[in-house]
Amino acid sequence: MREDVIKTAVEQNLSGMYMTNDQKMAVLHQIREEKNAPRMRLRFSAVLVAALLLILLAAGAVAAVLLGGKDFTKEVVAPMAMKTESESFTAEEVGEILRLAEENGITVPQYVREHWARWGSEYKEELMRALVKTELGFYPASWSLEDQNWYNRMLVECGLADSVSSLVPGEDDFTEEKVLYMANTLFREKLGLDGDLTDETQYRRFLTFGIDTTTPGVTFKQWCVEYEDLKNGAQYAYVMLDNGLVTRVSRYQPGAENPYISALTEEDVVASFRQYFGDSVLGWNMEVLEQFYHSFAMCDHTKQAADPGVRHVAQTRYLMPGDHYTYMTEEDAIALARKACKADESLQPYVIYFGDDPNNMHWKISFWEGTEKNKQFRLYAQIDGKTGETEYAGIYDGPWYEPLVNAADHASVAEDKTIRVYEKPAMWRSPLFSDAYWDALEALDYNAETREQRIEEWSREYGEHTNLWPYAHQAVHWWWDMNPKFDVHNYWVPGIPVEGEHIPMEEAKQIALNRFMEEAPALFTEEELARLNVLPASFDYHVIDGEIAAHVWYFDLQIEFDDGRYSDSLFHIDAHTGEILMEDISNAAGNG
Repeated sequence: MREDVIKTAVEQNLSGMYMTNDQKMAVLHQIREEKNAPRMRLRFSAVLVAALLLILLAAGAVAAVLLGGKDFTKEVVAPMAMKTESESFTAEEVGEILRLAEENGITVPQYVREHWARWGSEYKEELMRALVKTELGFYPASWSLEDQNWYNRMLVECGLADSVSSLVPGEDDFTEEKVLYMANTLFREKLGLDGDLTDETQYRRFLTFGIDTTTPGVTFKQWCVEYEDLKNGAQYAYVMLDNGLVTRVSRYQPGAENPYISALTEEDVVASFRQYFGDSVLGWNMEVLEQFYHSFAMCDHTKQAADPGVRHVAQTRYLMPGDHYTYMTEEDAIALARKACKADESLQPYVIYFGDDPNNMHWKISFWEGTEKNKQFRLYAQIDGKTGETEYAGIYDGPWYEPLVNAADHASVAEDKTIRVYEKPAMWRSPLFSDAYWDALEALDYNAETREQRIEEWSREYGEHTNLWPYAHQAVHWWWDMNPKFDVHNYWVPGIPVEGEHIPMEEAKQIALNRFMEEAPALFTEEELARLNVLPASFDYHVIDGEIAAHVWYFDLQIEFDDGRYSDSLFHIDAHTGEILMEDISNAAGNG
């Protein structure tokens, strides 16, 4: 690198004299004063005159430094940027920089001159980047990792960036060669990328390594490899976290019938995140959840992840608390939640922060006891992220993803409002379902006055898990406690199978088992198949756009492996016809 040449030249020729950086730059600027400038302007001190003469003897070194856009930016423009805290150069400073650049053979892009002519001042970072591009190329992501890191560090030194986000791989990181090999292999095998990828007349390559600065608070290091096919405009993208987790492999083909194709399915993404961060989503921190949201959004959705809880989590926008999205600290939110739940200090908080804009932010805080690997959730509260209002507070008795559901699914239990969470829902006796269905629910005598008694009775008789209760009990619990709002287009309602109308549960179960066994011998050992466990069935009405699309038997066929993990194979069986509406046969550990 040549940016130290001036320093070296000065130190070698002026070893007996000390000069500050400002003095050195003053000498260089004066060297390039216009030839017809009045002599009275050159009022150097004796020391600077001597320095000037000696530096002129090293003119070759000086000229070499100032000919390249990179070194010119480092030695001339960056020191000027450091003199003020403003983000912009003044019109006079821009004019001086452009003049010095041209005198040193640097062709300033025309758009920079036009912008300066129109607006006068110029953002420091934009001007510096434009000058560096004259040497390193127009696309910063096409620069070497070393040059990306150098430029990023220079911006930090100038106060134009908060931190160094473009990194150079260290001893413990993947090498550039290894990452390119993995990316190119997937591009060729999964997306049909062909030809010589080093041919710069056909492909433009972009390679970056560093911190994702687009998401506040996220500290994952990640690799990004992209190719642009210069002949047809196709774009290929590969993103991998520094732990080896591949979160994106995709192609964008302008003009194609399906322009965007992802090589990763929803199950691929879910399985990978569980492998690296643990099976339970409740063990993932905010940083992982935020990365999961973006990775899931970019994958192939034609084969949906079977677990509806996982899909719900994946489609919830989690945000790292910070900047204009945060109106209170995490500590304040925990204190409000602890007070609302009456949770003592022995219970540990698990914090989620989510929303979609500054006016719709929520803290979801669950309180648990036990160990980090074996959490037992007891209470949770949801706090409005802007006002601090308690939106919900109560006993944690829902599915594992319950602390992550949207605030609209719960009624407020703030002290100054009527408790509505156990009132009869407005959609009770919905014409969607038959009178026999509603009569069966009413017969259970479950209402706001009897709820606690019924819950205690049913829990004692059928167990704590509601999926083990009779179907009518599940349905009435869903209607009252979930307080459903039908502003979504696709939802599942616990149903009641009717003898003579629906195929029996055992018949539907056998259909699922028969289909499973067609594939199972190739996926599992005999010993594993001997541990097959069919979880309790669920019977649901699938409602789409306000219409019942199907009555469905739902089965989860589970096999436990030697290490304690398990796989799930999932089936939706049409309760009228016995047709398999959905199947997901998998031997992936932690699939369910």
